[in-house]
Amino acid sequence: MKKNKDFQFEKQVTPKNPNNENTLVVTDDDFKLVDNSDYSHDQKFETKPTTFLKDSLKRFSKNKSSVVATYILGILLLGSVLIPVLDTSVVDKPNPYQTYLEPKLFDSGTGFWDGTRRFTNIPYDPVTGKPDPLDFNPNAIDDDDFQQVGQQFTNSYSKYGQGGYVKLGRKADELDKDSTYLENIGFTLSTLVGNTVVITF
Repeated sequence: MKKNKDFQFEKQVTPKNPNNENTLVVTDDDFKLVDNSDYSHDQKFETKPTTFLKDSLKRFSKNKSSVVATYILGILLLGSVLIPVLDTSVVDKPNPYQTYLEPKLFDSGTGFWDGTRRFTNIPYDPVTGKPDPLDFNPNAIDDDDFQQVGQQFTNSYSKYGQGGYVKLGRKADELDKDSTYLENIGFTLSTLVGNTVVITF
């Protein structure tokens, strides 16, 4: 008889003919089911069956970093579609007047993304009270006062001066105070006419 691991013989059956040991009568009642702890045939699952997609989404939702990264990518993708549609800016031709403007999202004076930029240690023209135009890109300044063409004179010095001359209206007795300084910055005292001095560089 073949040994069955799931069932075992419950009781010993006595043969009817003692002389013939090969004759044995066995019925279904002579067997009982073995209660093994690892026996799992034909048992129903306690949970409902799922699909590969549902299982993947469930595992994905438990990963916090993956969820955050998905939100970020979703915002970027959504913005790449909506911003070009909703933006009224002209992008098919250059805008020279807005080239050097600072980006603006809030009102000026808020200090953040307000279309303004703070400059420090910038030389300025004492006559106009505005920054020295030679210290800035002329295309970045939209002001008629800075767009000066031709020969002009100023009573302030600038490190950006090239060629020409500077005429300082100082008295002759005060020239000694400035002569050393003028030599240090590259100016040369050439002539003295009345109460003014002409300095070339």
